[in-house]
Amino acid sequence: MNVEKRRILTDLGLCSNCGACIFTRDLSPCPQVNIDEKLYENPIPNIDGSFITRSRDTKILEVAQDGGTVTTIVKFLLEHKIVDQALLLKLGKNLTPVPVIVTRPDDALTCAGSKYIYAPLLTKLGDLFKSKSVVIVGLPCHMRALSIIEKGIKDVDIFKIGLLCSHNFKREMYIELSKKFNFNIDNIVKMGIKKNMFKIFLNDGKIIEVPLKDLEKYVLKCCKQCPELIPNYVDIAVGSMFAPDKHNVVFTISRRGREIVERCHSSGVIELKDMDGSVRDKIFKIARKKADNARKFRDESVKLLRSNEIIIT
Repeated sequence: MNVEKRRILTDLGLCSNCGACIFTRDLSPCPQVNIDEKLYENPIPNIDGSFITRSRDTKILEVAQDGGTVTTIVKFLLEHKIVDQALLLKLGKNLTPVPVIVTRPDDALTCAGSKYIYAPLLTKLGDLFKSKSVVIVGLPCHMRALSIIEKGIKDVDIFKIGLLCSHNFKREMYIELSKKFNFNIDNIVKMGIKKNMFKIFLNDGKIIEVPLKDLEKYVLKCCKQCPELIPNYVDIAVGSMFAPDKHNVVFTISRRGREIVERCHSSGVIELKDMDGSVRDKIFKIARKKADNARKFRDESVKLLRSNEIIIT
């Protein structure tokens, strides 16, 4: 890849650190440069089914962010040998995001929970693509880049689970919050967003709550120009927005995605019920609002990219 162009994107705040250009050594799969304009007009993918779900695995529920749906599906795919490997994300020391390849079903539990931090997930694709069938769990930006990369990948079946995402945060946010509220970032066991508040759960039971509006300075331009709340380039999209406590919302995007969700239900590993139309409408409304707000930031970003001679496709 062109190291100088990556540096420019980073300096402009347009690099989401997805890892695509590190894997391909090329800027062409960049999810921040290559955004389909249609996503701003209609950010909602063709949805095959919409559900409220919850894991039936008590061990997963103990470590889950909400309903444990993603971890349960990944574990199911590995157990039934539908995939050979899973590409997931875990947090290392000092909240360092670490992409990991998992082959044993129970190891999926070590990666449970949301990580609100920019992460180079796709740097591990080289090792992952040595398998014939894989599952990848990532954010909309990861999946936009992957949709470009997979066109050049042969003989690898990729099952994609995308996470609903409003925006992400710089790692520096946690360091500064730890100083302000006097806690060790290695003691964070869980993070979450509820009712416009960002919550940090510590291992001593303490909960730090910060209004989302106070954390705006830690959000990069790459998130502000992103039109996707619901990831489009996936088989399944999972989140917790407007879901009952300890549950997930699930949108099946592909037929295969729906088949896997229904197999998990029929096998007894997840609870499943149809999503109420009012919940779906609320999520869609926020999805459209995000795309509308992102448009003005996208126009600004395009000008910056072109002024730095970065080709937009």
